[in-house]
Amino acid sequence: MSVYFYREGQTDEPELLIDQEKCYIKIDGSSYPEDVIEVYGDFLLDLAHLKVAPSDEFTCDFRFDILSSTSMRILHEIFTLFEDFLEMGKVVTINWYYDPDDEDMRDVGHTFSEILNLKFNIISLRKKHY
Repeated sequence: MSVYFYREGQTDEPELLIDQEKCYIKIDGSSYPEDVIEVYGDFLLDLAHLKVAPSDEFTCDFRFDILSSTSMRILHEIFTLFEDFLEMGKVVTINWYYDPDDEDMRDVGHTFSEILNLKFNIISLRKKHY
């Protein structure tokens, strides 16, 4: 796997992964860091470089245990970038994983899917192992 960007997750920070070769993006874990720019800044910059990636299809896996309001704003920035990809003719699929006991996280995924022009799959972890 050719990793373009990788940041290991911490207690309050998610694992961040961009595989440029496969056009695969993953954010996994808790996201309530003190400084979201420190955590997500380089990730966002590298994500923007995927506009010129060789693939026209992107798969993005998102799974959160905890998501702060500042992290939600960063997610909105990420999704807005993905909408830019759509305008360039690229296909972006968001897999939003949630624990079936966490209705709030499921609802966050549904809310994003309703306000954005992106394909969202809202997936219970009981149905599919992540």
